[in-house]
Formats: sequence, C-alpha cells, structure tokens
Amino acid sequence: MQSERCPLHSLCKKISRGQFDCECHAPFTMSKDHSKCVLPGSHDHSPDSCAWQDPHVILSLDQYALPGLLPLINSLIKQHASSKSSLHLHVVVSGLTRNDVLEYFSCYPGLFSSVTIEMVQMDSALLDGLIKVYSPVEVTGNLSSVANFARFFFHRLFPHLKKALYLDMDIIVQADIQNLWDQLCRSQQLLLAAPR
Repeated sequence: MQSERCPLHSLCKKISRGQFDCECHAPFTMSKDHSKCVLPGSHDHSPDSCAWQDPHVILSLDQYALPGLLPLINSLIKQHASSKSSLHLHVVVSGLTRNDVLEYFSCYPGLFSSVTIEMVQMDSALLDGLIKVYSPVEVTGNLSSVANFARFFFHRLFPHLKKALYLDMDIIVQADIQNLWDQLCRSQQLLLAAPR
C-alpha cells in the first residue's frame, strides 16, 4: 500500500483518502521499496525510460504530402528490417478521409504485416481562432495546412504515447530508426531535434 500516489506504469486503486493500492502493469514489477515500477532484468530501471518499447513514429499527412507517404514508410521499413523490434506508425490525417489513406495503402499490400499503423483524424476546428496565415500560398507554400500545425496537438491526439519520433513527410530514412529511438529514450530532454 502506498501513502501517496502510485508510480508511473501502475494500476491504482484508492483505498481511502491518501491511501492507494498499486499494482504495476506488465512487464513492470514493483520495486522492493514500493516506490516505482521497474523492468525485471533491465539496466535502466526507470519507468520513464522508453528503451524497452518499440519505436513509435508520428507522421502528419494532408493531400499535398500523400505522394511522399509510401516512400517514407518504405524507407522506414527497409532500414528497420534487421531490428528485432516492431515499428509503430501514428498518422495524423487532415484534409483527407481515413478511407482515402487506406486506399492509398492498398498500393503497398505487405505494409500491415511490417508495421502497426494508427490513424487519427485532425479536425481543423482545433486551429479556429489560434492560427491565421496572411501570406498567399504562392509565397508561403502550404503553411496554412492543418497538417503543418498538427505537431502542436500531438499530446491531445496521442495521449497514450509518452515519447515518439516525429518525421516530416518529405524525407527518406537512410538508417535504422531504432538508433534515434534509443537516443530519445536515454535523453531526459523534452525535445530533441536535428540541426539544419
């Protein structure tokens, strides 16, 4: 029984005011002092570490970025093929329907056996009153696209993810994403970014 709140990765049952019964989610087990949930046999026993998880990658997609989706995913899969972990993609869809994207995925029949894909529709109403782009599209490009601003709402769209990698849609991955994921997991930083 805990005198305060339960640690991360635990199931919490309130017994009375300020008293909780905590049970860790698998694969975690409770530490001997009942202060945290730990991974058995792991060198990093911090429950905040994501090193024990498979890589999670977020992509933000609209109709303009759709042609780059399959080359990006294909490069992720190809580079990650020798890794023992699975790859989890989380796709924010705006300006398209889920069915549009599924139809596009049908061009790549083996995709769902290689990765898990979660699609979330982003409603443009999230941006109402928050964003106004004054320059014409000819000057700024697709800056006013909802997909461009999705990164500011990942915490709402994917509340179940503690950490994730975000990739722009116009890239080709040239190394295993596992390396970047491991670096993210070891970091205590809120945000990591590649220099330009």
